[in-house]
Amino acid sequence: MVLTKSIGTKFAVGAPVEAETTSQVKLPASLGVIPKGTRVTGHISLSAPFDKGQSRISLLMERIEAKGAPLFMRAFIVGKVRARNSKLGTGPGAIYGIQIGGVPTHVPAIQQIPIDNSCKLVLSDDPEIGSEVISKERDVAMDIGTTFDVLTVEN
Repeated sequence: MVLTKSIGTKFAVGAPVEAETTSQVKLPASLGVIPKGTRVTGHISLSAPFDKGQSRISLLMERIEAKGAPLFMRAFIVGKVRARNSKLGTGPGAIYGIQIGGVPTHVPAIQQIPIDNSCKLVLSDDPEIGSEVISKERDVAMDIGTTFDVLTVEN
């Protein structure tokens, strides 16, 4: 998924999250597919601004705006987080990236909001939250263009 609206730890719990699919998603059985670019919405389920050495944010994705009728889900971030943070600077000299887990990535020149290397994905102690994106250096900001994988845990 890719965020289509910026969010961060300065936003309150319950604030809306807007994203879209970055590839086609095949549904189980004969339910069909969700096309690339389909709108997905949810909300911030945890928001803790930088204090005592870290900031934390968690997202819960809940609705796919499918043609015909919306599909409801409960999905958490599970990997490949590339948190873009416009406060880190922009321009060709600031284009760099790192995928969670330390695998280097290339950021296309068209997306000149840098990747925040301080953001890490961790499992939450709270099963209702699922996972958290944390930073031990600054407030977590996830600007437009932030990408991540999700896992649906129940429908």
